Amino acid sequence: MSKRVIFHIGHGKTGTSAIQKFMVNACKDNRNFAYAKTARAPDGGHHTLYSANHDTYDLLLQEITQCNVSNFVISSETGLPNMRHFSQQNDYKFQFFSELAQTFNVYVIYYVRNHFDILESAFLQYIEDSDKSFYRDLCSGDNEIIELARHRFTERYFNPGIDAKDWINNAPTRQFDYFSNINDFWEPLLGRDNIITKVYNKDSLLSRDIVTDFLSLLSFELDLGAREKIENNITPAFLKLPRHFIYDASTIEKVKYTFAESAVKYAKRYLNTHDAKLLTKGF
Repeated sequence: MSKRVIFHIGHGKTGTSAIQKFMVNACKDNRNFAYAKTARAPDGGHHTLYSANHDTYDLLLQEITQCNVSNFVISSETGLPNMRHFSQQNDYKFQFFSELAQTFNVYVIYYVRNHFDILESAFLQYIEDSDKSFYRDLCSGDNEIIELARHRFTERYFNPGIDAKDWINNAPTRQFDYFSNINDFWEPLLGRDNIITKVYNKDSLLSRDIVTDFLSLLSFELDLGAREKIENNITPAFLKLPRHFIYDASTIEKVKYTFAESAVKYAKRYLNTHDAKLLTKGF
């Protein structure tokens, strides 16, 4: 049987850290799969792979080829989901993925999330990482701070300095164009049948757990018994503030304008009926 190579290209805020921590520990004593060592960061993710140089891709190909396992896994929420922006046809990255697909059974596992949920969660993570003082003030629930946060949210994802039709084509907003992420890069390389995708939502995950669900998609058994307990990565602001507090009527319309078409197209092409409803809720 040909070796399977699995790229987990989950977005941040879709349980990727939990998956990566588990994979690092599980691969130590398992002969059924390998978790790439090339370009792996200390926290377990392959975050720099999207921007790595030619030598790194050569090393990864060598590791995949020489590794005596039937399943090989790479995981990154950075760059790989929207690789269409970081690789052009016939550059060394594109050639790497193309050669890989011709030699092995290559799959993509892609967790997406409802846009109203992921934009708010990603923004709060960004604020927590970049402006801790403001984040602490926001967690207090002060109405003036909430209004300022809404303004900063709009500036980050819906830049008033550019035409609204171009929001979806500019970073960081463009990463959430799920349909283009898959349709413009991964599907032409791998084919529709090798794209495995679900919505990150407790109502969709097996046993309401991201690691359990991820393992079910891999279609090979790993021992969950030795799994380290991983606490739910709940954004602290949500302990004080309700979900979707960042949205007012204006920002809701901006999200709809920017992402509705992509979300609906993605749901129709890549998701089952249940997950399609979860992804398009609010549009």
